[in-house]
Amino acid sequence: MDWPSIIRTLRERMGMSQKTFGEFFGASLASVYRWESGITTPLSAFKAKIIAKCRELDVPLDRFILIRKR
Repeated sequence: MDWPSIIRTLRERMGMSQKTFGEFFGASLASVYRWESGITTPLSAFKAKIIAKCRELDVPLDRFILIRKR
């Protein structure tokens, strides 16, 4: 999954800053910055919340699936 793009797309769909998005999900501004920059990925608990919110707001997750070549 392309977590940086998912998070950025969801955050923009929600009309939130990185700080507000972090507060909404119980994460820090620094965490959201690192997620969107691809430095780190969210912990499983955050991923579940993000996916649920994407489904609620009709953010299509299938376009963020990365196919790796062998």
